[in-house]
Parts: sequence; C-alpha cells; structure tokens
Amino acid sequence: MNKEIKKAYIAGLLDGEGYFGIRKHKGNNGNNPRYQEEVKISMVEEEPIKMIKGMFGGNISMQKGTHRPLFRYESSDKIASQVCHTLLKYLVVKNKNAKILLKMRKHKENTTLKNMGKKAKPDIIRFREECYTQCKKNNSPHLYEKTN
Repeated sequence: MNKEIKKAYIAGLLDGEGYFGIRKHKGNNGNNPRYQEEVKISMVEEEPIKMIKGMFGGNISMQKGTHRPLFRYESSDKIASQVCHTLLKYLVVKNKNAKILLKMRKHKENTTLKNMGKKAKPDIIRFREECYTQCKKNNSPHLYEKTN
C-alpha cells in the first residue's frame, strides 16, 4: 500500500471510530491544570492498530472485549499532534477537533510554562480550557444542544 493510500485508510478509521480530544489533569494543591492532546482508537483487528503505531509511534494495549480482545492505539501531546497534522486533509468528521489539537500544540510551543509548580498566567489557562471545552462539545454534541 503506498503512503498516501495508507494515510487515507488510517484517517478513515480514525474519522469513523477514533477519538480526537484533550485530557485535562487537575493541578495538585491549586497548581496549574495540565492539558494533553490525545488521539485514540480501539478495535478487534490488530493489524490496523499496528499500522497506525508504525506510522506515528504511540502506544498499543489490549483490553478485554465482550467477545474478543480489543486492541487500543493511543498517542498524546506531540505524537497526537503529528497524527493530526499528517491526516488533517483526509479527516471529515474529526477535522474540527484535529484543528483544535494543532492549535493547542502551537500554543504550548509558544507559551512554555516556566517555573513549573507556579501559577500560569490566566490567559494561558483560559486558552487551553477553551480548547478542552470545545473538543468536549464536538465529541458529545447531544450533551450541549439547547432544547426548546
């Protein structure tokens, strides 16, 4: 399979069954929360999961499924951003969140949090929280729809 077809294939898998989002880790003792870009997918077939890891890196684990084991691919931070960057032009459903993850990565690279353990500037936390919230809404729109 040539490289472009492989990218399109992986994008199709992730677009349909994958997760593009941001994990929020609460800060200890009032310190800064930590935000982590994530791309994940679980499926019963191991070969596509290995293909994704082979192209990008990341981690594979196996979970007990109801009838068959599930193979899970996970990437975070820079690797998740690389997945987004490489597959963006092929993504349809997950395109919005992939763009948010890329925006988050760029923001992280341009605003390093020096003196870890100290409070970050409010505008840094606000921007990251907005990215986190928007991804969450995109992943579960039915929870955020207004009812009349």
